[in-house]
Amino acid sequence: MKNRTFLILGSLMVAGAVAYGVYKHLQKRNKVLDVTNSTPETIYSNTATPDASATAPEFRFEKEAVVASVQERHNEAVDTIEESLNTIFNGDDVVSENDEILEKIGDGLDDLLK
Repeated sequence: MKNRTFLILGSLMVAGAVAYGVYKHLQKRNKVLDVTNSTPETIYSNTATPDASATAPEFRFEKEAVVASVQERHNEAVDTIEESLNTIFNGDDVVSENDEILEKIGDGLDDLLK
């Protein structure tokens, strides 16, 4: 009799815990849906909005600085890539320099092995 009572009480506790977990999960999901369905005006209605006329020139200045920086880096990258490609496809001098260096190193190693 005691075993059945403990079994029933234990089952009820487990079922209650599972039901509570499902309830909490559904509540979180409903809150997420409520936020995604609402408009930005209703979400941020309690927050203070900054003065657009005061911040706009600052953002324009920052945007122009970032754009100039990105353009400068891209131009440098283009120059570097162009130089590298010219060296690869037209630069026989580099290959001959490397061949001469490798031959000297190889001769030196051959002398050491003798």
